Amino acid sequence: MKIYTNTNNGEYPRVLPDVIILSDGETVRTDSSTYTEEEIADAGWVEAPPQPEYNPLTHHLSWSYENLEWVIAEYEAEEVNEMLEALWAGVRNERNSILTNSDYLVIKAYECGTELNSEWASYRQALRDITNQDDPANIVWPTEPE
Repeated sequence: MKIYTNTNNGEYPRVLPDVIILSDGETVRTDSSTYTEEEIADAGWVEAPPQPEYNPLTHHLSWSYENLEWVIAEYEAEEVNEMLEALWAGVRNERNSILTNSDYLVIKAYECGTELNSEWASYRQALRDITNQDDPANIVWPTEPE
């Protein structure tokens, strides 16, 4: 899908809007698939380059309105550490919530004097071990037993 930026008002790249205004102030149709290349250009829209791939944990992506290009800037080490800490905090919160939702099984087994089902025990241990993974943005969560 093509993305465009508007050189008249420096818009961040996006798909064409449903309504564009020509240089004479007239609104063209309300279906972007019917615009001609001439109408798109007349309204100040130009095709933007595709968004480049980058690692959002180490780099920041922005749009240069002056040069009409993507700019990738590296985060400072302190910023990366802060983002990683925040991501890990989110992972731990999610993990703790999932563990809390299955605590009743542990309590029930304890009250009955039995051991927790081994599938559930392994699942809960895998949840506790979740922070041993390398990338908090791409956590592989264990599958809850049936």
